[in-house]
Amino acid sequence: MPVLFCHSCCRNTQHKEVLRKRAEDDFSMKTKLQKFSELVNQLFSGVHYHKMDPVCFCRDCNNQNPEKNSPSTH
Repeated sequence: MPVLFCHSCCRNTQHKEVLRKRAEDDFSMKTKLQKFSELVNQLFSGVHYHKMDPVCFCRDCNNQNPEKNSPSTH
């Protein structure tokens, strides 16, 4: 687990890292046919069809770390 500085605990603590689905920026601009064709293309090309972002949570207070610093693992 990465050890990062927690702003609510005001010290370095262990953090759990999870993947969160990225919010769609152009959600309302695409038609259903465009979304379907993108999904089919991504599935057949072997690319993950959900864009994911890593998010770190403090193990002590369970607050989300706003930025991921360079982790030093124990």
